[in-house]
Amino acid sequence: MRLRITDLQKIVEQTIQEKQAIDSFCEEIKKAFGPTVIVSNTLESLVEQANYRLDVLERTGRESYIPFSSKIALSLSSHKDPEVRRLVVRLLPEHAAVSFIKDKDSKVRAAAAKKSPLKLVESVAKIHRDDDLLQDVLFQKRLVEEKSAFTQAQQGPQDEDEFLSDWWYEKTARQLIQDYGRTLDTTWVPAAVSQVCSNRSVNRYNVDPYKLMKVVVKILADRDSEKFDRLENAQVVIKESANASFIGENEMTDLVSELLESKLSQSEYLHRADVIFGIKYALIPPGIKKHTLGEVKTGNVEVPIVGSLPHLLSPRFVDERALDTYVNYWNSRQSLKGEPYKLSWTSHVSSQNKINFHLELK
Repeated sequence: MRLRITDLQKIVEQTIQEKQAIDSFCEEIKKAFGPTVIVSNTLESLVEQANYRLDVLERTGRESYIPFSSKIALSLSSHKDPEVRRLVVRLLPEHAAVSFIKDKDSKVRAAAAKKSPLKLVESVAKIHRDDDLLQDVLFQKRLVEEKSAFTQAQQGPQDEDEFLSDWWYEKTARQLIQDYGRTLDTTWVPAAVSQVCSNRSVNRYNVDPYKLMKVVVKILADRDSEKFDRLENAQVVIKESANASFIGENEMTDLVSELLESKLSQSEYLHRADVIFGIKYALIPPGIKKHTLGEVKTGNVEVPIVGSLPHLLSPRFVDERALDTYVNYWNSRQSLKGEPYKLSWTSHVSSQNKINFHLELK
């Protein structure tokens, strides 16, 4: 009888600990992601919304640091739901996420692989040859390695004083960010820094990997991604020609005008506008998807979420007309399918030449 009571006490204590861990995890999600994920207070809903938010940020190339307690995240590292484990991996730092690369779920393995060294990913990929997600991560990592090697091979040191200066570390850090820093995932940092330090043309100068990594992390933490993108675009325009801004404005205005004046079908217009405005897509939010019908209910259908005007100015009348036509055509196609939602567009709050799309139920 005493053994049974002891066993029962252990079960009760374990249940209480699990409940406390889940409650802490949910509170940390709401604290880290804010109102973008608070649809309900259940673990499943919060995890789904948090993973969706990270997917959107990654798809649209927007960098963002998500502060999350590693201790709280690791408390659910053995949770039976693979989506919970996948979110845990995405929120953990690289050194802690690596251990999940042998998880039994493909999505969890892929998330861990993105934060793992190339050699480790290669060894695990040999075991899971049929894992398409893991093979895709391996392919992307190899591309990054090849591009890094090619870029560094083209860059030769000027002289030792310049090469080891603070200016060189900052220049190299910004070059690395420009080459690889287009997604939320920052697992490229250690590999990229290691590649620079091991390159034959620079290793004889004793580059300090810790200092270089510190500069990269500081720039990533301090920079405003939207302002950085605008500055980068402006620099490209200025370098092309002294009058490039004026010429580019006229040329791009003609593109939008030609789009409006063209006699394209709805499908052709939507496709052409996607190219001109650089429209990016993301999966339909779960809160809206559950109200939809047909292929949207069963498939992974994507919807417009963000775009850029083909110039550095705020929307002009011709741009507004083109975008109004775009959303009208898009909504018309969805109405024919019987789907209960509509699309609208607004100017971006912090970037004058960017636009946001909003999907809502009718």
